[in-house]
Amino acid sequence: MNVREFYRMKTPLQEKLGLFETTFGDGRGKRFALVSGLHGDELDGLYLSYRLAKFLRAWEDSGKPIRGQVSLIPVANPLATAAAERFWPFGQIDVNRCFPGRAGDEGAPFVWAGALFEHLKTFDLAMDVHSSNLFLRECPQVRVVEKFREAVEPYAGQANVDVVWIHDAPTVIETTLSYNLNAAGVPTLVVEMGVGYRIQTQFVDAVFRGVLNLLMNLNILSDALDEPVKKKAIYATERNVRYLNSDSGGFFVPEAQVGSTVRSGDRVGEILNALTGEVKEPVVSKWDGYLFTVRAHPIVYPGSLMARIIET
Repeated sequence: MNVREFYRMKTPLQEKLGLFETTFGDGRGKRFALVSGLHGDELDGLYLSYRLAKFLRAWEDSGKPIRGQVSLIPVANPLATAAAERFWPFGQIDVNRCFPGRAGDEGAPFVWAGALFEHLKTFDLAMDVHSSNLFLRECPQVRVVEKFREAVEPYAGQANVDVVWIHDAPTVIETTLSYNLNAAGVPTLVVEMGVGYRIQTQFVDAVFRGVLNLLMNLNILSDALDEPVKKKAIYATERNVRYLNSDSGGFFVPEAQVGSTVRSGDRVGEILNALTGEVKEPVVSKWDGYLFTVRAHPIVYPGSLMARIIET
């Protein structure tokens, strides 16, 4: 195991700010990178990195080989993570909209993004780990841009997630880390799970097994799992994803769990009125399918997204 700082810059307050990674392996084989924390309010990736570092330390200490390299970058936006904010604190800039980065005087987040991108574009496979935002809870899923489906989909099926969501790329996604790494020839899985500012340990446990499965299939590890991952993900596309929006405002209390199967007419939850003690709106599924997104933040307005369902 080796912990090192591979990039450093100074903040506007002249404080030193570094990008750190922990690496494992002999360097003679495939190279895998796990990145998390591009948004400071997304914490599941921190726990996933911890789980992997703990496992790989024990693996090395027992004398078992790690062929190639595993690189863990748990905090890719340390300023935002330390401030418990989603964006780069100086200017509230989304670092994951700054790739592939720029040199010179284009702004610190762009320079930072460029350093991270240049470091990662030499790897054989990368995983960009995200939690959802404060408003939605997501089951573990891999999101794949249609343009890169051929290169990424085989790995997505090995990641032990509930859902693989194939979608087209709006223009804004072209400035993300994952899009630019895929465009540079590095297959990159975008994993999303949980909810902002929280750690969903059961979701991280599933993705942890998925990462070990990927490392085995890359021949970086051997026999890291007692049983191979056999989970078959449900595929989501623009043709079968349904959006359930509220008709009224109030506060939402969920009844159905994310990751469950629902039928048309099943209750997902209720929108309530705290002043009158009334149910303003029962939130009811209109489709049979798999509930892979549920509203997490209680305060809702007319038109708020309450759930996403993969219609079956």
